[in-house]
Amino acid sequence: MRRRLAAMMVVAVAMTLGGCTVTESRNEEYRAEAEALSDRLLALVPVDRIHGDVVTSITMSSPPQSSGPNDVIWWNVDRYLQLVDEPDVSARAAELVADALIDEGWTYRRAREMERGARIADGYRRDGWYVELQWTVTGMGDVEALTILVTSPSTARGAERPKYVE
Repeated sequence: MRRRLAAMMVVAVAMTLGGCTVTESRNEEYRAEAEALSDRLLALVPVDRIHGDVVTSITMSSPPQSSGPNDVIWWNVDRYLQLVDEPDVSARAAELVADALIDEGWTYRRAREMERGARIADGYRRDGWYVELQWTVTGMGDVEALTILVTSPSTARGAERPKYVE
């Protein structure tokens, strides 16, 4: 019995020293937080400014060739809103969300301009979280739209693989 217990202890120590332990994962917690933050930000846009259905995408992302329990993952929650045909409605909707983020202590930075300035992406960061608002400039020929992207901090994949949600 002692030999069996000693052998088990040796294997446990070897696995720990060999990097075989599973790092604590917060993947389900981060997924839930990303969805809740996205819901809260979406609720800031007046319903009467949204035209049609909100398209939602929830995905777990990881570096290529990543599949082990200690590998890094993060959650992306994407909301695409087509807005009513009204001048500057996209910029005003983005401003409502941006004001709330800034009031909560998020830091702002212009992320990029796309399509020759027809679309703007503004980034907000806080505590490892990232929110990006992509809005459309009126008069550039595009449909007025707003995209709200929430990206969680990185965490370990964990022993159980998270479920993908479309």
